[in-house]
Amino acid sequence: MPPPKKRGSRNVGRGRLLWDFSHHLREQFIHFDTAQSQNERGAAVAGGVQVTQRGSDAQHSVICTIAIAHVAAETDAAIRARSARLAQIYSNISSLVDTSTQVSPQLVAIEDHATFNRTIMKTASQSNIWVAHHDDEATLWPAFFLPKHAILVLLYDQHPSQNWAKAELWNHISHLRIVWVSVAEAETELADLLQRTMTDDNKRTTDGSKPATWQSMDGNNGISVPSTNDDTAIQPISHLVADAHCIGENWNWDSRNYRSCHMRNLCLDTSKTPAEFVTFVPQTQTTAGGPRATDAVMAASEVNVMIGHSVRLAEGGPWSPTVRTLPLTDLQQDGNAIVLSPDIVMIPIYTQQPNINNPGHLMWDYLLAIYNLVTMFHLDDRSNSSQILLVNTDPTCVETANNTCHSMVTKFLALLGVAPEQFINAHDDSIQRAMARWTHGNAQGRAWPSIVCSQRAMAGIGMLTDHGFKKHGQLIEDYRIVHNVGRASTIWEFRRFALQRMSIPSTATTAAAAVTKSADRVGHTTVITFSILSSNNSDRRRDFAKHIECLQRHVDESTMKDHKRVHLQTVEMHKLPLREQLESIQQSHIFITVMGGSASIATFLNRDCSLVIFFADASDVVKGKDHMPTMMDYDLWNNAAHLRVHWLPLQHSEEASELDMFVALIDLELQRFVGV
Repeated sequence: MPPPKKRGSRNVGRGRLLWDFSHHLREQFIHFDTAQSQNERGAAVAGGVQVTQRGSDAQHSVICTIAIAHVAAETDAAIRARSARLAQIYSNISSLVDTSTQVSPQLVAIEDHATFNRTIMKTASQSNIWVAHHDDEATLWPAFFLPKHAILVLLYDQHPSQNWAKAELWNHISHLRIVWVSVAEAETELADLLQRTMTDDNKRTTDGSKPATWQSMDGNNGISVPSTNDDTAIQPISHLVADAHCIGENWNWDSRNYRSCHMRNLCLDTSKTPAEFVTFVPQTQTTAGGPRATDAVMAASEVNVMIGHSVRLAEGGPWSPTVRTLPLTDLQQDGNAIVLSPDIVMIPIYTQQPNINNPGHLMWDYLLAIYNLVTMFHLDDRSNSSQILLVNTDPTCVETANNTCHSMVTKFLALLGVAPEQFINAHDDSIQRAMARWTHGNAQGRAWPSIVCSQRAMAGIGMLTDHGFKKHGQLIEDYRIVHNVGRASTIWEFRRFALQRMSIPSTATTAAAAVTKSADRVGHTTVITFSILSSNNSDRRRDFAKHIECLQRHVDESTMKDHKRVHLQTVEMHKLPLREQLESIQQSHIFITVMGGSASIATFLNRDCSLVIFFADASDVVKGKDHMPTMMDYDLWNNAAHLRVHWLPLQHSEEASELDMFVALIDLELQRFVGV
């Protein structure tokens, strides 16, 4: 029996883009007056908006807004009934809230014509919780003006899995916590949510700046570590209750592929072999019936995610931590744990082989995916101080002589600002060696707990790769859905992020601006780079000797003075350290290569540079359509808007007519630099 059809999603991995859109709206349409007291908001009618608030919110820290459609004589009966029910929810919640608590419920009635009304925008921007019915678009759009980390409660009559088209956008928003609640259970769930929200606000201490008790480790990786003299680095496990903010839910069999989670207090039990990922939750949150609808508890069923196994193949399964309940029994663990600095973000991964041994798979299936993960949840808001700690669950990718996987991964991890010491394996002694560094060798002979907890952690890269559940272009199905449409800015920002982490200047924003930059370094205006012998595939392993000869002759014979300043160079990228590869790319304006993993380095070309990719039209054909050549990684390259991408066939590329066409193409690209 075939598996159910995949739902798919156009918004997977777009959490950061949705936040940028929301932030842009807030900047464009809302003008904050910091001198205005929030007390002035009261009950008022302004431009189709009626706000009714219970009491003054000056003394309150949590504003819970319930939005309803304004009811008029001509209002549809179903909308009337829905608004009446939400008004009843507001009344019931208000009666449950003591005026002395730090919760202020308010009711907002919005007319259809009040779209983009500034009063609504400002009301939303000052709300911590926004409650609306997910079928009522008039009350949903203000959610884009909610502040970061606010809670959006979406009420439903029929489970949203039955109306996926409306639900999938909200389930990929990462700057808000989305909670789905049945209308019938709204009062109970909202009361519980408000109670836990206030508890979290009172207990939250990990979101601030780095405490003074943390010090930086000696070495190059910059990880902040506990001092052996610092008792605050050791905390009771009972203080390390876990929760998770997960996005990407689709209520389907393949939801594990789409789900990504930002977790609090993910721990490693280093007394186990391999070290075990664990979380700790109170007994009351792990009842037989499962967590409540509004629970953010780390239940295994909620953080079932892919951490490196291919989502396209049968092998490998999802990952989730082991949930341990509090209080712990004597047979489990002692009551303390080492707590890492809040600047450290722990990410579990699985280095699936042999894929990860290919630089293209490593770049786009892992590094790009991890970048997408951390930026969706705004790690880069604290970019220069945050450090990624990767914990590998693959027992074969370990630090031993001639281990291809480990050497390949550690070579490229610098693109994420991750030093080799920050890539540890749950199956070997790298964790123990890391702990020795973190505790400075435990010089005083102090007994350190075997539980190591990260206050911030993330997991779930399954659909954050460059291709999602597709392959890279080997199958005919790969050409029926485009995964990267609209993701050009993400590809560009990944490039910028990686160069910044490598401390490589990237001041040139366009190829034209880069001309002067490269001229200072190599003495020529325009640099054309041929990546030679870059593939292990014999049909794609080319030295481009004839192409170089013809192009050099054309440049030498040209009467255009600008052609006299063109420099051709060849590079064997695999022989160069990563930094030298990037520097070579940075000074290139036209980059010529064959398709495949080795071409991935072209991601780091400057904006408006030209990329010429030769595809093997004779030997690499699409499965399911034998006459169609494989355009490897077309999905990413054809959506990378910062590059001008050209595809050329290899089979007859050394024939005279094909060489003439190649020279004509390069000459056309060179004309963009004439006169610079």
